[in-house]
Formats: sequence, structure tokens, C-alpha cells
Amino acid sequence: MDDIELVAAYLAQRLGGEASSSGRLEEVLAFETGWLKPSEARQVVSEIQRRGLWFSEPGASRLRADPRLKEVTLPLGWKPRPPFPTSGERPSGPPPLRDRLRERLSELEPGTPPEQLEERIRQKAKELLVSWEAAALLRLYERGQDIRSFLKEFQASLETVIR
Repeated sequence: MDDIELVAAYLAQRLGGEASSSGRLEEVLAFETGWLKPSEARQVVSEIQRRGLWFSEPGASRLRADPRLKEVTLPLGWKPRPPFPTSGERPSGPPPLRDRLRERLSELEPGTPPEQLEERIRQKAKELLVSWEAAALLRLYERGQDIRSFLKEFQASLETVIR
């Protein structure tokens, strides 16, 4: 399996096999995982659709994963290795969250004045951080680990994003 197939399997497992829009798949790859820039995520999702790994049923606007993807075992610690066949060269490591948000929001809301765009970036970053915190807290709780130090680190991260 190549990385495109593994990404498709990851998305199927992460989203629980539920139908999703291509925009939601892109959001997972660009923002929730931080693996790709929004433009790269769009290319990867297009390639996933081209290969039929995620497809739309007749008359439906949402995409469904090939049911076999749920059975794929992802290698421990796996994440995509750039470059993807559809994305060309890419720097090592994902761009900062603010840059990914700026690119995505600029595409979704063209012509937005810079000050409004910056406010939307701060708002979306807070939303993402809070959802990440909730997921991390749940994992720590399930493992019986102390969550106080995590909360202090999260508060510092949130204060940095809000500024």
C-alpha cells in the first residue's frame, strides 16, 4: 500500500466510516492532523477520489469510504511521507497552524479584509485547540494519567494563539 491508500484508510477509520464531504476530509488532513497544507490536502483527497478509495453514491453529495479500508492496519506511528505523487515538493514538517488557517480561510472567504481574517484565524484556532484538548484529556483519563501538567501546557498554548 502506498501513502495515498494509507491516508484513505486513516480517514475511513478516523471518521468511523461515516459519509463525509471532501472538505471534511481535507480539514482532517490539514488542520486536525497537521500533516498537509490545505492545497496539498485538496490534491490528496482528489487522488483518493480518483482511485475510488472514497466515492460518492449515485445522487449523493457526500463521499463514502471503500468498506475494505476499515480493515487496513496502519503501521504504528505511521504518518504520510512526502512528497505525495500529486503534491510535488514540500518542506519538511507541516506549516504552522496560523499559516494553514490563513490559507484555508482566504480560499473560503475571498476578499475578507485582513483584520477580519486575523480575527477568524484566532477564532478557528481556539476552536481547534479546544477540541484537541478534549481528545487529549480523554486519552489521559482513560490511561489513568495526571492531567494537571497537560492543562498548564494547554493554557500556555491557548494564550499564544489568542495573541
